[in-house]
Amino acid sequence: MPARPGFGKELKLSAADSLIVTLLVAVTNFIWNPVGAALSDRIGRKPVLLTIACLSLVTAYPALHWPRQPRASASCRRWP
Repeated sequence: MPARPGFGKELKLSAADSLIVTLLVAVTNFIWNPVGAALSDRIGRKPVLLTIACLSLVTAYPALHWPRQPRASASCRRWP
């Protein structure tokens, strides 16, 4: 069995789901890091860092407790 990151075990994610989350974080970092750097050059690093820190605190709890949709089993996929 492949190793899962700590958040995957804590949130009871499968190895594939943990990989998807990790890849999505990498893609968003690839996009938003240059944007943050450009903003930092324009308005200064402290306002940018404080804004990002506040947004992280506000969004972390809801993001980690987002209700997971149960996967439909083969028996649930029948049409009525």
